[in-house]
Amino acid sequence: MIKKLQDITLYKDPFYYLAFPSSITLDNGEILTSCRRALDPRYLLTDNTSELQNKVIHVEARSHQALIRLDANLNAIGDPESIPLNTE
Repeated sequence: MIKKLQDITLYKDPFYYLAFPSSITLDNGEILTSCRRALDPRYLLTDNTSELQNKVIHVEARSHQALIRLDANLNAIGDPESIPLNTE
């Protein structure tokens, strides 16, 4: 039986909405995390009471996959990388 110990945030960016994360740990302890990343226009809103504040657009034409590298202590190694889309 698997027991969840805690929730942790591996990556967060106020300019993007992140979804569908997937992580693996390499033999050297490095953690690779991939997620779908789409621009989140809500950061432009200055009025927190705006009806748009809680609205997220599910389909974003500029969304992409991002790869985040972390060391064994969960510190980021470099900046996130965009993963090219398969155009086939």
